Amino acid sequence: MAFLDNSGDIILDAILTPEGRRRMARGGRGSLITKFAFGDDEIDYSLANLNHASGSAYYFIEIAQTPLLEAFGTDGLQYQLRTGTRTDLLYLPEVQINTKLADSLQEYRGVYYIPTNTETRDRLKTILGDEKYVLQSGQTSRNGIVLQSGMNTADVENTQQMQSALLRNNNEIDSSYTVECDRRFIGSVMQQAADSVVRNKSDGSSDINFGSLRSVPPSSQSTSSPTYNAFTVKGINSQIYYNANIDYKTYVQGNGGPIGTMSKIGFVVDNTLTTKTSGATPKKFTNFGTTANALFSAEGYSDKFDYIDTNVWIRGDVTGQHASVVLRIIRGDTLS
Repeated sequence: MAFLDNSGDIILDAILTPEGRRRMARGGRGSLITKFAFGDDEIDYSLANLNHASGSAYYFIEIAQTPLLEAFGTDGLQYQLRTGTRTDLLYLPEVQINTKLADSLQEYRGVYYIPTNTETRDRLKTILGDEKYVLQSGQTSRNGIVLQSGMNTADVENTQQMQSALLRNNNEIDSSYTVECDRRFIGSVMQQAADSVVRNKSDGSSDINFGSLRSVPPSSQSTSSPTYNAFTVKGINSQIYYNANIDYKTYVQGNGGPIGTMSKIGFVVDNTLTTKTSGATPKKFTNFGTTANALFSAEGYSDKFDYIDTNVWIRGDVTGQHASVVLRIIRGDTLS
């Protein structure tokens, strides 16, 4: 992997995705490249200088000359460029992790903790000081990772009218999300109950209930990684709107704007990782993670843990917008 020097001539560096290589190897009808996508994952638009002394031709010179990574063989563009027919859309939806609800699992040191057994769960609650940082494997109630799809701007008020005009009427409502997990570590994904509600009442107070989480089977194998499975989870239509009695951003992540859907998810860890603390350390912790680590010595605890960090990729199925989280699958090795 290397950087491309864009300071001179513009370079086009293309590489086939795994699906593209498969079709090319197959040969015959359908082997030619018929689709491609552009993305701007590495672009920092704050480098634009609209006051450049040399005029408009130089406004974006810093951006154009930014070194970029060489292309690599995945189809997982995080910020895929899109074509739209309307010219008056100033904002597009984002997929975010909502941390503001009572049900929202919280990160600790940048990762989400998924204990594999009850002993580890109980000890982590003591060490971390609150169950909001802990999501046990297969947990059906309380915490979960809450997904949110909608606009992230204070320039557009979050009203039902704006939701319809900017999201629903433009087909920008994520009615489902694709969650991709490494099947070596995650057995299944869990989603909220079918009768879940996400709304605020006329007095501004919340009426948010995701019900009991239930497992969903994988819908396909991920095209981005050979070890990942893809799961489809449903989005719950958001009815959280502006209310003069309370700031709706109490419940909504980001700066504001119309929200389309939310979803609450949990995880079931692969059953080979769920041995009790008194049992032998599963080999996957040795092969892919860290074992017998005094993870919280800085907090004054001598407990030792086995853990594996794994990425989870999330995509809104209509908007194509992405988010990602890091799960720390953790098992107590020696607990005080």
